[in-house]
Amino acid sequence: MSRLATVLLVVLTLASCAANRVQDRVLLPAVVAAWPEVRSDIEYAPTEVAVTAEVLDDVGDKLRRGIRVEIRQIEWLPLEVAAVAGIDQQILDGVISEGVAVSRRELLDRFRDALHELQELD
Repeated sequence: MSRLATVLLVVLTLASCAANRVQDRVLLPAVVAAWPEVRSDIEYAPTEVAVTAEVLDDVGDKLRRGIRVEIRQIEWLPLEVAAVAGIDQQILDGVISEGVAVSRRELLDRFRDALHELQELD
């Protein structure tokens, strides 16, 4: 292997490690901080898409511990379906306005993207 290739490999390895550390120091705390609001939308979901409190507690615990193997075990799709339904139900019940709902949906989208990124890291 050429000297340049060796140096490039070392730089890429270090950059990857640094990226994981940044994820741990920035992305994970942001996800943990956003979880209570996301959870409240999930809890407001109608019965047909409801998620149990036990599942929600488990997700919160996994996020707070920050252990990658556990974060990878979080099944996001049923949570997202419930959160979207919960936001819609809050609009119907007059709890939030359409403007607030847009903000909640944006938070939900960012939360989903961040969670998926955390789940993909090694």
